[in-house]
Amino acid sequence: MKYLIVIILSLFLFSVMTNFVYSQKSDSPKTGMEGMQYKIQPKFVKNTYRSYKLSEVTKVTRQLSDSSTKSYTRDCLYYMTIRVPDNPVEGFQKVVVTLDSLLYKFTDDTLKIEYFTQDEKKRPPRSFDFEATSVPLNRQFNMTYSPYGEVAKIESDEFTALREYMEDQGPKLKKKDEMKNFIWHDGIVDSRLINLTEIKKLIFPNYALPLDSIWKTPFAIQIDYKDYYDTVKAKIAE
Repeated sequence: MKYLIVIILSLFLFSVMTNFVYSQKSDSPKTGMEGMQYKIQPKFVKNTYRSYKLSEVTKVTRQLSDSSTKSYTRDCLYYMTIRVPDNPVEGFQKVVVTLDSLLYKFTDDTLKIEYFTQDEKKRPPRSFDFEATSVPLNRQFNMTYSPYGEVAKIESDEFTALREYMEDQGPKLKKKDEMKNFIWHDGIVDSRLINLTEIKKLIFPNYALPLDSIWKTPFAIQIDYKDYYDTVKAKIAE
């Protein structure tokens, strides 16, 4: 059976992940803001904790081989904490990330689900979709930025142990458990964690630019758990 999948994703970031430092210099004797240039650098302050929210809304329409369509909407609001334990070492900055909780909403033609993972009075939904969405919750990992501002690596003893357990259990699983095994493997891959918790998203140039400058930056995003890569234009607007 062939499927045509149309996905619309919107990401909303609440709060600001970092303090942005603007290094200013004047290249001309012009007055006021004219001639000023700015170097934009994310700065992580040692021994600080910050809480953030990420809203991810995915709308999917599937057209089946008989020309009928099925649609669903998944609305996820993630709450996370990011801690900065140390100053950078040779330009590499480590932050400690925890995905604390999730407000999950799912709607299709016949079903409507709403569940908050901190609500102890309700049981979690019994669906593969919710399980795929919630795998990274209540897990802590270290995310290290390179001197160029990219995510260099993600490390977690808990994730390592979980992957080893799943590799050991893989050959023993019954066919009905293969989907669950795939969901758990896919739920803690680096691209999933980066998509949810690396809020900066852009790579900033390492030189000063005037206002209205435009530069190109690599951009990666997950849409319905699939990885997409491209280049986007960024602009210093004001």
